[in-house]
Amino acid sequence: MFVALGLSEGCVRGYVSEIVPPKRRALFSALLNFMVYLGQVLVLAVAPLLHWQVLFIVVGVVPAALCLSGLLFLPNSAKWLLSRGHSEEEAMRSIQFFRGTQVDAAAEPGTWRPLLLASIQMVLFAWCGGATLVLFTAFVMTPVRLPLSEYQRATLPAALAALVCVPGGIIIERYGRLPVLRLGGVLSAIGCATVAAYFFLAAESQERLGWIVLAGAGLTQVAFVGMLANVAFNYVTELLPNKTRTLGANIVLVVLNLSGFVLLKMYPLIRDGIGLGGGFVIHSLVT
Repeated sequence: MFVALGLSEGCVRGYVSEIVPPKRRALFSALLNFMVYLGQVLVLAVAPLLHWQVLFIVVGVVPAALCLSGLLFLPNSAKWLLSRGHSEEEAMRSIQFFRGTQVDAAAEPGTWRPLLLASIQMVLFAWCGGATLVLFTAFVMTPVRLPLSEYQRATLPAALAALVCVPGGIIIERYGRLPVLRLGGVLSAIGCATVAAYFFLAAESQERLGWIVLAGAGLTQVAFVGMLANVAFNYVTELLPNKTRTLGANIVLVVLNLSGFVLLKMYPLIRDGIGLGGGFVIHSLVT
């Protein structure tokens, strides 16, 4: 299942970036992220009601069958066709299929510089605090007194992400990539610093001030999903040239997943060595 996801995600993001107008890329990238988070929320919501075998059959077979049947009707993008030497008539048919208005066949930049920049960005993205909240929700949210089970608490990051993802894409389209990226960095740094500050409090203060963790985690997650993630995945597809976009996007996603793996392996050492407070100081500095 994860091999299939890894093989398809970069291709899907590259394809979507090629078929939508440049002014709408941010929104469509946000919609892709929204679908991922919404799928997580829906599966977690129905999981307690279904036997695990039934659940895996439903979520493993039905979406895959829908995707496979949809691929039979989708043409290659006009940009991809032109960059591979296909005729303008074939590219025009692709444009008409998607009801586009123009084809950008201008000279493109090289691959290595944007690939390196996007890869470095993904390493930082994995260590900016939001991924920790998703992967270690139970540890971080323990001090927060909520009328929820541990399982229900684990659904909170995905639920919040689904709510803020699309509005974040709309904001990016209105104000541009860099302003939103900078604002997201500032908000995430403040959120991570807030979480870190709580874990440095005395034990008696921690018992009374669990809401500080919730506020800091919420701010970090809003910035992570609604701003940083949308811009990061936009840059992956916007900076890479057409001829190498799909391969480059997959390479960048490999870097992202490797960074997440390193985060998972190192976090027990970080927690035992400098505590969760120290870990979120690192996240704040990275952001």
